Amino acid sequence: MPQPMESRLSENHRRVVSVLMQQAEMVCDEVERWLSRPSGLLNRTRGEFPPTAQNQLRELLQRARREISRSAAALNLSSAVVVRRQAVLSLLTKILSDIEDVHSPGLRAYGNISPELEQQVDAHLARLHAIFEQMAELCVRS
Repeated sequence: MPQPMESRLSENHRRVVSVLMQQAEMVCDEVERWLSRPSGLLNRTRGEFPPTAQNQLRELLQRARREISRSAAALNLSSAVVVRRQAVLSLLTKILSDIEDVHSPGLRAYGNISPELEQQVDAHLARLHAIFEQMAELCVRS
């Protein structure tokens, strides 16, 4: 009797294929988000898909998800565990660092800027930084 496929995979192979399938699932999630993502204030979208193409893409996403599920079961793949709070805190830490890098004198590294304009930009960045900082503190306390 042939050995089940998952017992033929080494741990290293199982780990590599697991990560690949996790990435494939994330791609499906991201494609799905882009199909329904509206334009934002500073991040505009364009190049809409016709409804028939959207429907076809959604059907293909369902097929891809089913195939990922079949593969995970057949190959006994491991799933990644992501702690939401840590993922959100990581995003917030990154944007806080980026804001601090641009906040004066960081903005001067990109060229001359008048002191008045620099103060105005700093004020905007400081307000945004304070909001993200509150969000990060909430994550830490939760």
